[in-house]
Amino acid sequence: MQVDPDTAEAALRVVTETAELGRQMGAYGPEVPVSPDATAFDRALGLAGRDPNWRP
Repeated sequence: MQVDPDTAEAALRVVTETAELGRQMGAYGPEVPVSPDATAFDRALGLAGRDPNWRP
């Protein structure tokens, strides 16, 4: 999935700020590790407990 850089950075900021609460509420899963050079969007997905490499 391609996300423009500004949107990806905004998503990362929001997920970073809400990660703990999101996990407590069950909205986010446990953090999924991502590579150090992952995009901002992939880091946001991992922080929210989503695997950026998942494919249907």
